[in-house]
Amino acid sequence: MGVRRLALDYRPVVATRLGGLKERPWLRYLDSCTERAHGGRYDLIAGDPVTILTRGATTARATAAGRRCSRADPFEILPTALHERLPPTGEAGPCCGGALGYFAYDLGRRSKNLAGRAAHDMALPEMAVGLYGGASVVDHAEQRAELIIHPAAHGPIARVQKAWDTQLPPSPAAGGSAFAATARVQPDLAFAACAAAWRRSKGY
Repeated sequence: MGVRRLALDYRPVVATRLGGLKERPWLRYLDSCTERAHGGRYDLIAGDPVTILTRGATTARATAAGRRCSRADPFEILPTALHERLPPTGEAGPCCGGALGYFAYDLGRRSKNLAGRAAHDMALPEMAVGLYGGASVVDHAEQRAELIIHPAAHGPIARVQKAWDTQLPPSPAAGGSAFAATARVQPDLAFAACAAAWRRSKGY
């Protein structure tokens, strides 16, 4: 079985679709800025991934069977998990699933000897990546939209299609209203304090 494709209703302002999709876990929206930049073509929306989180020396992978933890190199865990979950299809197209997330600066400590001066003041993973089995792809050049699902994934097609058809009214920003400050803008940091912070960052 090849990649599954389901035609969706095309609308140029993709943000109006997010209202019906916002409850999907780990929802991601990649905006090509077609309306504001030349050359943008595809917008992608994806959710419900298998998640991979690295905290310290441990990388946890959520699967249908439960949570699997490993102390192996996360840079090796990720491509292995991606290949197991979503093996290459050989089909062309903008997206039929893949890995999407972030790699924090501190993840580099796995491969580089970095200074440990910074305080660990935020309880955020060093790596947070979702393995997405498909995406809603909006092609602004061809003015079409479709749900594309990897053959190895089991996406909730009917639920995504129904949510896609549930639109929110355009926000004032989407409608083109100009931004305006309602009061005088005040800095939250004095010049001297900002200069001192800048000197500290250069020293770090």
